[in-house]
Amino acid sequence: MLRYLLLMIALLFMHSCKAQNTAINRQTELYIGQSLDFDNTIITLIDVKNDSRCPSDLTCMWSGSVLAIISIQKTGTPTVTKELTFGVNNINPKNPASLFQTKDKTIITHTIKPYPSSKKTFHKKDYYIEVLTQ
Repeated sequence: MLRYLLLMIALLFMHSCKAQNTAINRQTELYIGQSLDFDNTIITLIDVKNDSRCPSDLTCMWSGSVLAIISIQKTGTPTVTKELTFGVNNINPKNPASLFQTKDKTIITHTIKPYPSSKKTFHKKDYYIEVLTQ
């Protein structure tokens, strides 16, 4: 019985350590044309296209998606361009995307804002992705 108790305590301890390692240290809004530098790796939001997401104040047959184009430039390597599709069936808060990893951090994204509304028009300059550091 004592062995089982010790095993349970050890498992709980290991689980809590894992949860601490995945904590978000920093969240940043990256607007079109802006760049962020993470340990000599620069990420830039180049463009946002094809926002077909259903406006928040309407009911639609299809949820839609939006495309964000980013570039990632690590010192001494060629620039990599990535297309990220955000939406219910793509990148979203329940399904984040890893952009890249540094020696001790993982850089992810899960949200693009603003969310469409039928009552307001947004311009490209308004769009940003949330970039998180784990």
